[in-house]
Amino acid sequence: MRLRLLNIIIIKIGIMLSNKVYIIEVKGKRVRLTKRQLNIICRIMKWPMSFNAIKEIIDVNPTPLVRDLKFLEKEGILKKYTISDNPKRVEYRITKEGEQLATKILRTMIFKKMI
Repeated sequence: MRLRLLNIIIIKIGIMLSNKVYIIEVKGKRVRLTKRQLNIICRIMKWPMSFNAIKEIIDVNPTPLVRDLKFLEKEGILKKYTISDNPKRVEYRITKEGEQLATKILRTMIFKKMI
């Protein structure tokens, strides 16, 4: 009963939990995010990060990280910026929608720890 109540409350916030996949509403559509993608969103929320910085913090191989970043960019959660230094660098920043999503995620995580 308690788990069912928790799921109902979390759905009201906008995040539905299932086995290691989180179904989250972004721009009026439901998006399935993995735990690693949620971790990326929460890390980039603090400040813009380069690919290598994300790779070091999350400790993941480059191939799945590239896949996750492209997916998050396609969904409008992150934006990729090219900085014209020598050599050129790539930086990822969170969008307004991504910031709202990260706030929901953090609120839900805090709520889950309280119960």
